[in-house]
Amino acid sequence: MNAFILPVSSSKVTVADLKKHFGNKETHYHLRFLTKIGNNKCWVDTTKDNSPVPLIDGHIKIKILKLPQGIKPKIIKQVPKEKNLNKQHSMPAA
Repeated sequence: MNAFILPVSSSKVTVADLKKHFGNKETHYHLRFLTKIGNNKCWVDTTKDNSPVPLIDGHIKIKILKLPQGIKPKIIKQVPKEKNLNKQHSMPAA
């Protein structure tokens, strides 16, 4: 496990803050953050610089993948909306 200290308040860290204080400015990274949804922990991806970084147990837990030279992360402008998101899906009876 590696660690580094960010010179910003942990409750207000954004993806841009991490990029500013981590690694080479000419290198691109894919970032994945550990978060909690309900009672479950899961990894979430974000590409927007103004996105707040999720905290888990008061800490930032992140997986960082260095992208090959010339490859930039894909920016998702809007998450596609799906119809019937709140509907319960069930398996047909056998």
